[in-house]
Amino acid sequence: MMTDRRLHAGVSECEISPRVGVLLAGELHQRQAQGIRTPLYARALVLRSGETTWASVTLDLYGLAPVAAERLTAAICQRTGLLPEAVLVVCSHTRGAPQTAPVLGGGGLDEAYLAEMTARVPGAVADAIANLQPASLGLGKAILPHLVYNHRLLTRNYRVISAWLGVPRDEVLA
Repeated sequence: MMTDRRLHAGVSECEISPRVGVLLAGELHQRQAQGIRTPLYARALVLRSGETTWASVTLDLYGLAPVAAERLTAAICQRTGLLPEAVLVVCSHTRGAPQTAPVLGGGGLDEAYLAEMTARVPGAVADAIANLQPASLGLGKAILPHLVYNHRLLTRNYRVISAWLGVPRDEVLA
């Protein structure tokens, strides 16, 4: 039997927005979710060539504690049959997501949210596998300066600081 070595790709997503009232990550003071302005998603890309299958999962989360990433990877592998080394989990570092990674000044991890998210995401990976279609790779380039900026501030006395933290706006040069 001949193995199909052509590239196949499948994509899928699922919403992972938290419930209103959860503690949010990414700031020095604790904040609670007041509502959902923009939903949070988990997106799965699965690539297969011959006998090799690989999954990339992007999460609209601040980050994941190592133990949470291990649990999610194990759940994906159990649902899909993929090997752990074939699963890449990446977080977008959004500051409007639940506490899923240790953060200075933050509370503990939101274990209830982590359990809900871990239950949903493997289904998106399984759906991406079910949606595999012949694909090809290409290369493109775009310049989008409005999407990337430096959080560091240069003050009038030429100090560089990494966050506003109460610095008056008239002290900031750039």
